[in-house]
Amino acid sequence: MGTDVMWAMILLFGMLVLFILGVPISWSIGGVAIFVSLYLWGSVSMGIIVGQVYGGLMKVSFTALPLFVFMGVLLEKSGLADDLFGMLYAWSGKMRGGLAVTSVVVCMVFAAMSGLTAAACVTMGLIALPAMRNRGYSKDLALGSVVAPSTVGILIPPSVYMIIIGVIGRVSVGKLFIGGLIPGVLMSILFIIYILFVAWRKPESCPATTEEVSWAVKLTQLRHLVLPMIIIVSVLGTIMAGIATPTEAASLGCITLILSVIIRGRLTKKLIMETSLETYKLTAFNMWLILISVAFSSVFIKVGGIEIMQNLLVSEGMSRWVSFSLTMGIIFIMGMFLDPFAIVMIIGPILFPIMAALGFDLVWVGVLFVVMLCTSYITPPFGANIFMLQAVAPEDIRTEDIYHSIWPFLGVMLVTLLIIVLVPDIVLWLPNMLLG
Repeated sequence: MGTDVMWAMILLFGMLVLFILGVPISWSIGGVAIFVSLYLWGSVSMGIIVGQVYGGLMKVSFTALPLFVFMGVLLEKSGLADDLFGMLYAWSGKMRGGLAVTSVVVCMVFAAMSGLTAAACVTMGLIALPAMRNRGYSKDLALGSVVAPSTVGILIPPSVYMIIIGVIGRVSVGKLFIGGLIPGVLMSILFIIYILFVAWRKPESCPATTEEVSWAVKLTQLRHLVLPMIIIVSVLGTIMAGIATPTEAASLGCITLILSVIIRGRLTKKLIMETSLETYKLTAFNMWLILISVAFSSVFIKVGGIEIMQNLLVSEGMSRWVSFSLTMGIIFIMGMFLDPFAIVMIIGPILFPIMAALGFDLVWVGVLFVVMLCTSYITPPFGANIFMLQAVAPEDIRTEDIYHSIWPFLGVMLVTLLIIVLVPDIVLWLPNMLLG
């Protein structure tokens, strides 16, 4: 074994061992990187790493990160989702499975207003889940139609993960944003198709409502759609029209969201304080992980880790599609045990040079990467959305119930991935048309 290979393996396996021992993610990644760099190059290496980390964090794209986090937190705490859910439920009428379909649609609208999954997962867990359970929905359908559709928050733009992936992979964030739109809508439509299929095959699992809603009430409820649409246009519309960069669109989104909360009469000092504090915590946590991961990737590159991984996956005689499938499989397995953010930080610096060497379009790869991250939010045993939903679910809901509910919805996610692999233009057509 060559020296470079040995140190690359020490970095990877040392990090994994620390994970298994329960050491926090940031200390696992950063601790191994610092140990190896000090051992190989001495204290002078610390100055070099600090310089590289500083340069990496000075990317202007990162400015959008706290803004989109702020939007997601404010959406969760402001109660705007209550109005939106009520409007969509009124229009779903007596359709069997209507509440579950409404949950998917609200998650999709939430995704177009913020770049996080937490806002949709927690909000629908508090609003839609009790409503479905009170109307006799099966646990599997009720839980699955909340925990899985909420993951599209990182796929439909704006997406916090796409900002980070764009910087790490040196891919246009604007193209990633636009490229994720159709796949995100496609995944949501497939969720709805599955729910309607279950409603047809097992009508007892999602009884039709007997509540009568007049046309006057339905038309009145439409007013609750106006403010979310304004927010979506201010963010997604300006990016797609080429009027604003993702960072500028994030600023517009924050302004329109605050105005929407004011119009609804819900802006209070307590709301601003809680939202600001939560935004600060989430942003600081994310930026700390980015800092540590840049340090790790710098050391990994220095010991020749990227070339070793390329030689392993881009070897003669191995089809590029086999290499691609192996990489996606590794990401899927990592998603069962690691936080999606950690996966981005560990795999991102390695993934994009390899995929570029294999001749794949990096925008397409970036969107597929995000689809795989969507699965990591619900794959046992450590799916983040599973535990977020458990925290707000009624007392009779156990973690095992959520585990049991996710499998058909996970299958829908993998079908979405397969469709995108077979038809790359689902990702590439819109960004190529709008941004060239």
